[in-house]
Amino acid sequence: MKLKLAFIYSFFILRIIVCLPLIPIIYLWGKAIKASVPDLPEPTKNIKGTSGISNNSKNVLLIGESSISGVGIEDHAEGIPGEIGRVLSAYNSTTISWKVVAKSGYKAVDVINQLMPKLDNETYDLIVVGLGGNDTFQVTPPWVWRKDMYFLIDLLKVKYPDTHLIISAMPPVADFPVFPGLLQSFMGGHTNMLRHTIMDFPLLFNKVDYMSDKVKMNEWLGDETSNNMDDFFSDGVHPSALTYQLIGRGITNIVIEKKIFG
Repeated sequence: MKLKLAFIYSFFILRIIVCLPLIPIIYLWGKAIKASVPDLPEPTKNIKGTSGISNNSKNVLLIGESSISGVGIEDHAEGIPGEIGRVLSAYNSTTISWKVVAKSGYKAVDVINQLMPKLDNETYDLIVVGLGGNDTFQVTPPWVWRKDMYFLIDLLKVKYPDTHLIISAMPPVADFPVFPGLLQSFMGGHTNMLRHTIMDFPLLFNKVDYMSDKVKMNEWLGDETSNNMDDFFSDGVHPSALTYQLIGRGITNIVIEKKIFG
């Protein structure tokens, strides 16, 4: 892994040097696109929610950026928490209670500084961490991303040592419809670097899984009745309800496969 990290870090530096003349263009382009994207609110319904009725209950904490905070939908029951609740409550005849602690625009370091202090001392059976989009947009160096993510996961494992933790997949930035080809390539490449930088976390931490595979939107297009890429996004950047549910389904697949809830 040390050799792999050295390669990633060196490639990042080389990439920045090569792309240096384009950085002002990319910055201004990104700023203009950001201004054109609607400022969608985060849902306030079911920040704390429940699915299923049973004597057996499991608690789920979801923490992270906009994919977790649910930008683009009106109710967390339509998003990742709701899908986790629906699938797992039906699969295990279990009451699934969830709590969302997330903020749009946050990087990993912001979650450490702003959200971690707000976490309660409840007992959770599963923690879902969703980050990577904003660290991509702000071109966080991969060594900084790894350090921040390691610190975050370590803090969560110290606070909730017996809880299983799943790091959700990195966002498919290279497929964002609102981005022109140059930005898709540049940002998508950076996401890919960040994705590879934390591949070994399941080996470094107990009870940690990482959805490390690259999200392949073309496969989603083939699996769903819709064949329009725009159907997977609410504004060209943030997920639609359909995408949130597909992400949630991927998380539940890990829970079921690993028998995390027994």
